[in-house]
Amino acid sequence: MLSHKTKGIAALSLFAAALLLTACGFRPLYGERANSPAATQYMAAIEIAPIPERIGQELQNHLRVRLNPRGTPANTKYRLQTRLNEIRTDLAIRDDASATLANLQLIANYTLHDAASNDVLYKGQSRFTASYNLVRSQFANLIAEDDARSRAVEAISDDMRVRLGIYFDRQAKAGK
Repeated sequence: MLSHKTKGIAALSLFAAALLLTACGFRPLYGERANSPAATQYMAAIEIAPIPERIGQELQNHLRVRLNPRGTPANTKYRLQTRLNEIRTDLAIRDDASATLANLQLIANYTLHDAASNDVLYKGQSRFTASYNLVRSQFANLIAEDDARSRAVEAISDDMRVRLGIYFDRQAKAGK
C-alpha cells in the first residue's frame, strides 16, 4: 500500500511531466487543437480543383470535409490540384496461378497554388497501400477492391490535411 507521501510525489511528478511537454511545444497531431486557428482558417480558403474519375471524386469529397467542414470556401485564396495514380499488385500466388491476396496502392501528387498569382506554394505526395483477400467469387473480389480503394482515399485525405495543416501552421508562425 502506498503512503500519502508517495502518492503526492507521484502526482507531482505527473504534473511536472505534463508541464514540461507543454513547455517544449508539444501538440497532438490529430484532434481539435492539432492545427492552429490560423492554419484552420487558411485551409478553409482552399478551392479543390476537380480530380478525374470516380476515385478522384471520392478524394475531392473527403478533402472538402477535412479541409473545410463548414462548407464551400467563401473567400478562396488557394487552389489545390491533385493527380492520382493507382497500382494493383497480386500477391500470394496459388499452384493454379491465381492470387489469394492483392495490394492496392494509391498515390496522390498534389500542388497548392496561390489563387491570385497561380504561384506554387507547396508540393506534396501522399500514398497508402491497402491489402485485401481474393477469393473465387468475382463479385466478392470487386467489393473487397472497392473497400480497399475507399480506405486508401480516406487515409490519403487525412494525410493531405495534416501536411497542409503543418505547412499553414509554419506560415502563420513565420508571419506570412
